[in-house]
Amino acid sequence: MRKFLKYLAAGLLFSVIALPISGLVSAEIRTTSVSQQSADLKHLALPKNGVSKEYVAQKLGEPTRKEAAIGEPPIAVWHYDRYSVYFEHNKVIHTVLKKK
Repeated sequence: MRKFLKYLAAGLLFSVIALPISGLVSAEIRTTSVSQQSADLKHLALPKNGVSKEYVAQKLGEPTRKEAAIGEPPIAVWHYDRYSVYFEHNKVIHTVLKKK
């Protein structure tokens, strides 16, 4: 009986303190379908996955900003005006369009 009262008191304390606080936290989720990006993709020459940094620099020129590789495996990011190119080691793993 004592354990039950102890757990009941803990549950009530949690309800009084934590539940009102949880109502203050919220998040907005935005999604963009791939089909909405298709018009932008048609005229951009985006690098394909697996090509090297040298190939990207040769075809697209130097990026406006480079982020050094971090993590394991090392991931680097090159930023261009309309998109960002992500590299794992020396190879492209993803290209992300920037919002207009």
